[in-house]
Amino acid sequence: MKTLRKILAILFVLLIFLLFIWSVRQDYRLKGVNNMFGSLIKTGIIHYTIQLKAFIPEHQTVKGTLSVEPGIVPPWIILTKESKIFYGPLSYDDLTFHYATGYFFRFKKYVPEKTFQKVHPSPMEINISAFGNPETYPFDKYFLMCAVKCPAYFKEGRTNKYLEDQEHGESLSVMNSMNGLFIRVPTKSELGQIKASFHPFTGTFRPADDKINNFTDMFALILERPYYLRFMSVVLGVMVFGAACYIGFALPLRNIPVSILGFVAAVWGIRSILLSDTKIFLSYFDYIGLFMYFLLFGGITFRTIWKGRTGH
Repeated sequence: MKTLRKILAILFVLLIFLLFIWSVRQDYRLKGVNNMFGSLIKTGIIHYTIQLKAFIPEHQTVKGTLSVEPGIVPPWIILTKESKIFYGPLSYDDLTFHYATGYFFRFKKYVPEKTFQKVHPSPMEINISAFGNPETYPFDKYFLMCAVKCPAYFKEGRTNKYLEDQEHGESLSVMNSMNGLFIRVPTKSELGQIKASFHPFTGTFRPADDKINNFTDMFALILERPYYLRFMSVVLGVMVFGAACYIGFALPLRNIPVSILGFVAAVWGIRSILLSDTKIFLSYFDYIGLFMYFLLFGGITFRTIWKGRTGH
């Protein structure tokens, strides 16, 4: 029996170590993906940059900045003085729930030629809806989709050549400046779950899944927490559960008062560390903490009543 316990203890420690290594590798992979999104070469004649700055979970909104500037013109496209770029107004479409519900419409924005200018528009603040469930923190993830547009053209003779019709007219990069969140491309399975969330109250007007991330004027991304945070939550949860069982059901009753104070402080401290400044009320994490308190005090109450009945 003692040998079996030693084997199980070694296997448990080994499992924790392997999960730790796995979570670190996953986070470094996601970090590389995020760096790739922000460092996409500005291969379009004009280039859009979206900087995601903050995520507001209680409103399920991502705040950011959208800007447009001249890109790196491909060498086979020759722009002369006569073919200088004329910029229209900069705008964006929040398409998160349009895609999720299936009522997806995008119309070309035709603007009067007099509104075009020779300098690119100033950056603008944007808000993009994020579809997800904040209550499942830190295992929550969110879908967001956005399209941008700055009608622009250059003259070729008397003809206006609009960049959105050119093969390398536009390009787009996304920079993630949000603390505690990674961005990545959604999987086919995740897109299927998003569509199913609104079934049967859903339309059928959606772009094909392989068309929503063209990175010329539209993108769709998943926001998710680092793996280390999820790993910490599981490990600390197991430790707290074990402590609650031990204090509530095994620790001598005379030693319980001091242990209770330490347990309550530890659970609240763990909650404060893991939730940090994230404003989620109430998350499943809070209910798990409440369950731990019930488990602890339920065990103590049971033992006290049982001891009174048996007289031991």
